[in-house]
Amino acid sequence: NFEIVSKVVSLIIKAVQKAKFAFSTGIPWKKEAAQPIRTTLKLSLIEFSLPLNISVKAQWFGNGIGSILAVIIFVLCANAGKGSVIVYIISALCVVPIMLRFAQSFACQGHDKLDFDFVTAAGLPNANLDNLDDLVECGSAEHLALAIPCAVACLVYLLMLLPFTAGDGDLEVMPRHVWCSPREWFKRKKDKLRGLDLGRLAPANGAIVYQYANLVAGIGLPVTDAFRCLAPFTHGVLVLGFAAVPLLSAIFWKPFQDPSVNAVVVTTHLLTFNSYAGGVYAIWLEEEHGITNSWYPLGVLFGGWVVIILMCCLVMQCQPKLERREARVAQLGTPAETQLELTPGGSNTPQSPSSPYPGYGDPAAAAAAA
Repeated sequence: NFEIVSKVVSLIIKAVQKAKFAFSTGIPWKKEAAQPIRTTLKLSLIEFSLPLNISVKAQWFGNGIGSILAVIIFVLCANAGKGSVIVYIISALCVVPIMLRFAQSFACQGHDKLDFDFVTAAGLPNANLDNLDDLVECGSAEHLALAIPCAVACLVYLLMLLPFTAGDGDLEVMPRHVWCSPREWFKRKKDKLRGLDLGRLAPANGAIVYQYANLVAGIGLPVTDAFRCLAPFTHGVLVLGFAAVPLLSAIFWKPFQDPSVNAVVVTTHLLTFNSYAGGVYAIWLEEEHGITNSWYPLGVLFGGWVVIILMCCLVMQCQPKLERREARVAQLGTPAETQLELTPGGSNTPQSPSSPYPGYGDPAAAAAAA
């Protein structure tokens, strides 16, 4: 079932994409231990080194143009009502990498060796800020030639994400005539889900809130990472706040009906949040105590992961017992002996119409039977 597979894939990819920014080069993790994690997580944002001699500036232009083309394809497919898989990938799975490319196209920053601000894809593999040939002057014709089309495409993309986030990237429930009718977004998705048996992945009423919370984090994290115009500690606290948005949404607005699935969702967000907390701790150690390349943040990182996973296993272990207890109570109901009804004689006595004993629950009838 496409609905089930898409939900599982979406949960995994979105969690990995958000965790990547906790290990960006601006956070002073211990290099030897953090580098393998960074290399692995970069693949989720489609960041990898090409076996070609391509300059960073060319990669920067290529990323911007590629993001513009992705938005154009998305709009054309959605407008034509065709290419549901393409629409799903661009609107649900590629929000973070596309927004990162757009942010990098006009994220100006200073340079110690230059008297002007510059723009470059600093997060690209093999990017070297000391190589002046890789830098583009902020506000120059070369910069604006890419930044202006990216700004227009970014605005269109964000507007298109509003309805398709409510529909979880489902083209079938988001035809063109409902894009400007927010009430229809939620109604059509709920109507479709009523006819599907998603088992444990059946969404709850909080699923819509959770999807938009993921969208907020999917936009805020890459934009904050690309600009890096704040002080390191302020930057760390800001990205920690963005990581907390989907976590709080999953806690207070349950995205799924099954408690076990909700526990797994909360666990994934706790793991991500713990990663950012370790990064903030690393920044604090460097700024307040001058400690760099320390093992302490990694202790917070891996120790927190172990505790969170153990808590999830405990919840998953206790959940079936609670479900069996609730099912047993629902099946048995309230015992007949404890249900008191007002008898015609005016006394409150237990009633059991199915009892084989004559006069049960009626004192007069019991005396006559005796």
